[in-house]
Amino acid sequence: MGAATYHSPQLIRRPGAPQLPCWHRRLEAVEFPEEKTAEGLVLGHAYSLTGLEKVQHKGRVVELVRLRNPWGKIEWKGPWSDGSTEWDEIESRARRYLRVKLEDGEFWMTIQDFVRFFKRIDLCHRTPDNISEGRCSNWSLTVFRGKWEAGKTAGGSFRNVATFGKNSQYHLRLLEADNGGLCTLFVCLMQEPRDRQRNRSPYVAIGFAIYKVPKHCVGIKLSSEYLQWVRPAVRIPRYDAYREMSRHCRLPPGSYVIIPSTDEPDIEAQFLLRVFSLKRNYAEEIKEEAPIKVWTQMDNIYLLDIQFDEPFHALFDDATDLDAKGLFNILKKISSKSNAPMGQSAPNNGNVFCCCCSILSESQINVLLLPRSFSSPFRS
Repeated sequence: MGAATYHSPQLIRRPGAPQLPCWHRRLEAVEFPEEKTAEGLVLGHAYSLTGLEKVQHKGRVVELVRLRNPWGKIEWKGPWSDGSTEWDEIESRARRYLRVKLEDGEFWMTIQDFVRFFKRIDLCHRTPDNISEGRCSNWSLTVFRGKWEAGKTAGGSFRNVATFGKNSQYHLRLLEADNGGLCTLFVCLMQEPRDRQRNRSPYVAIGFAIYKVPKHCVGIKLSSEYLQWVRPAVRIPRYDAYREMSRHCRLPPGSYVIIPSTDEPDIEAQFLLRVFSLKRNYAEEIKEEAPIKVWTQMDNIYLLDIQFDEPFHALFDDATDLDAKGLFNILKKISSKSNAPMGQSAPNNGNVFCCCCSILSESQINVLLLPRSFSSPFRS
């Protein structure tokens, strides 16, 4: 963070959190982009945050942030600017260290003014060191480059149930846990600017989801039909038009699929997907175009808790747990009483069994609650 030796807890860190590098802060511009204000700031303009300091001033601690205008000119004119009198009222050593009387685009301001005039901070280049709380760790890094193409690989977010499976998919196998039986991951999705005007070109809204994959489905591209029935292990809560979206994850060892996407389908852009892990992992892009399909007449399952409630319980006998094989057998018996027996309207038994694995791994449902719990995913 430049020459900063003290860091503002309100701005960039909580107690025990690490220092964060290289921030951008942008003024809000509505009608007059990049117009100079009376305070010496520029509307709609990107600034770099290059330093933070605490100084003693008239018996109190003042928190300062240092900003740089990339134009190399036009500077802040308020308190603690290059020519302000506040500098004459602090200890001489601190003044010599911090004050620079040059028209170089770099200036200091109080954190209160910073919060008042600036709206948003973007972290330019995020790495796992940002969250390692000062500890030095060796991270394993896997990088994928891809692009969203209209009509091909730009399927939109999970809300676009008919096209979500078109997006590029990346198989991730977590081989070794670190602490508490879980694997620490740091997933970063970055999009490339769509033209050379990096500060002016709006980015598209992006995000990603991570799905746990049963072993029978490893290496196969998941279809849109399949994805609408399973819940993600990790999902960006909100798609935003930022340069980069990232997420710190803690997941059990196993196989997963990462699906990066734009918010809306058929939006074209290029992206960079980075996956950091503390322990061993294996990752590759899925090329297999044999999507797993879900039984399209799953609506018949709605009758489960009405027509088949009593026989459904009878299928359990005295068992207290239900595995994928047991659920598969129950589905076969129930389907024999419906108008869409498995093997005709449904996909092959291997794919149905795969769905059973996924349902149980996601739901963790109990035998006593299964009839009611089982029907709810297919109604949402």
